[in-house]
Amino acid sequence: MILLLSRIAGCRGWDATADWAEAHDDLFCRHLDLWKAPPGADTLRRTAEAYALQDFLDAIVAEDETVHIDGKRLRGAGRDGKVHHLVEALCGNRVIGLVATGAGAEGPAIQELVADLELAGRLVTIDAAGTTPAVAAAVRTRGADFLLAVEPNQSALLDAMKQTFDDRPCLHDQGPRAWPP
Repeated sequence: MILLLSRIAGCRGWDATADWAEAHDDLFCRHLDLWKAPPGADTLRRTAEAYALQDFLDAIVAEDETVHIDGKRLRGAGRDGKVHHLVEALCGNRVIGLVATGAGAEGPAIQELVADLELAGRLVTIDAAGTTPAVAAAVRTRGADFLLAVEPNQSALLDAMKQTFDDRPCLHDQGPRAWPP
């Protein structure tokens, strides 16, 4: 589960995956009966090797199928002393889109950026600054799926998500299931 979710979240490498698992430990412990402490990089690597998961993990998110959108502050980039704000779209190792924005205005800038990108069939990841209904709608309009981060300062959204997950029974509480359901 950790390997799958961390790969979808954009983690590459065992150290990044272990850091991601540790950062999300509270969430996992509430909904999954997995561990007492998050696994380390070596444990994750050995697990992937023992179950021959590397090809599977590599296939989950191909380099050209996921677009990561993030804002950047460029300090000292100009002689005017101003801090410049940008929103960039990365696909693999390439910058595929870039727009300038003002401080704290990432949402509208992300919408502008997304409108110019070919996203059909891709997964778009965006940090919490872009987690708005308008951004989600803009991504879906372009035919993509999205993975949006939610921070504690987005309390109404976070509470709604917690309620949704709390209302669903945990899989490990249901006993064995036949497949297909």
